[in-house]
Amino acid sequence: MIIVQSSAHGHANFLKKLAKGHTTVQYRSFKHFNQDDFLRDLSSAPFAAVLEVSDPTTALVAWYEAFLPVIEKHAPLRRKRVKHPTLPQWLSPDIITAMKTRDKLKKRKEV
Repeated sequence: MIIVQSSAHGHANFLKKLAKGHTTVQYRSFKHFNQDDFLRDLSSAPFAAVLEVSDPTTALVAWYEAFLPVIEKHAPLRRKRVKHPTLPQWLSPDIITAMKTRDKLKKRKEV
């Protein structure tokens, strides 16, 4: 963002205001995860190719190639822009739940 300021002498000062950097975090979305469908697709994945390879590195690559399409289908990677990549230590799941409850009640004007 560029801010233009006018001085008493008629000069214009251009200040470049740098926005604080945001961080992008990646996570797997389990919002629509169905365990039964996941296990069914996982059991039909071609893991036999992993056992046919003697080299551990090649076997790991074969395992990833069999596993990743299944996990991508059932729990896709999502990106989210956040200000801080980690939460403060004092912000526990119980506090977050209480904050969400407070916000819902406030929205319904019950507080």
